[in-house]
Amino acid sequence: MILKIFELITYFIVYSFLGWVMESTFRSIKERKIINTGFLIGPFCPIYGIGAIIMFLFLDSFENRPILLFFIGIIVLSIWEYIVGYWLEKVFHTKYWDYSEHKFNIKGRICLTNSIYWGVLGVVFVKYIHPFVQRILVKIDITVLISIISILSAGLIIDFIVSIMKLKNISVKLEKI
Repeated sequence: MILKIFELITYFIVYSFLGWVMESTFRSIKERKIINTGFLIGPFCPIYGIGAIIMFLFLDSFENRPILLFFIGIIVLSIWEYIVGYWLEKVFHTKYWDYSEHKFNIKGRICLTNSIYWGVLGVVFVKYIHPFVQRILVKIDITVLISIISILSAGLIIDFIVSIMKLKNISVKLEKI
């Protein structure tokens, strides 16, 4: 049980980082300047870490059925993006993304274009990315991996706390104004 929890934390850290790299790179290229995506200070986007866990826990069984995997990826990951967008808006009173200008959007939280991207990412993730990451992680000595993940987890928790405190302070200052 403890090993399974450690495995999930490891994947959460790895995919939070890889998601940050993917989105920061995409947005930096699109906006032609360096963009640090997400609400954390450090190089992690927890939405991708949890999204990846959702993908390998719920989509792995469709690995050999790519068309079905694509459509289930669209549905599952769009629901996840909607939930996160809604939660961030309610908790932090701000929108971290807004697809209102896109056709076929739902309250600006999700849109058809990104949902299709999620479907493609679901297929690529289940068939190629996750197996590749698994092969790399099993090659790392477990004591080294535990040390690395423990340090990164502590850093991520501190980053999360500091980021929330900063956002709450900004909200309080805005309310006073």
